[in-house]
Amino acid sequence: MLFQELAWGHNYRCWQKKARLFANYVMANHFREARLRQQAPLIPFSSLSELRSTRKKIQGFVKTRYPTRLGLRQIRGPVSAAFNWLHFVVVWLLFSPVALLIQALPEREQRWKVAGT
Repeated sequence: MLFQELAWGHNYRCWQKKARLFANYVMANHFREARLRQQAPLIPFSSLSELRSTRKKIQGFVKTRYPTRLGLRQIRGPVSAAFNWLHFVVVWLLFSPVALLIQALPEREQRWKVAGT
C-alpha cells in the first residue's frame, strides 16, 4: 500500500476505481450483446419449439446458405475506406501526446509525511 502511494500518488485509488467501473460496464455490455445474439434468430418467435413447429407446418421450406457474392459487398468503396482510416490515424497521432501532457502536469496538492524510526 505504501508503494502505491509513493509510486502512483494519491490518485491511484481513484483511477483504480474508474478502471474497475469501466471493466464492469464493458463486461455487462458484452454479456448483454451475447444474449441478444443468441436470441436474434428467434426474434419473431417466442421459443425454439414454436419456430420448429412453424417450420414443419410450411410446405416446401428450403434452407439456403447466404450468397457468397453478397458477402463481398461493402458499404464504402476502398478509396473512401482508406481515407477514413488515414483520417483516424492522423487524429490519433496528433492527439496522443495530449494524454502524456496531462499526465506530466504537476500535482497541485503535495502531502509530506515524515516517517519516524
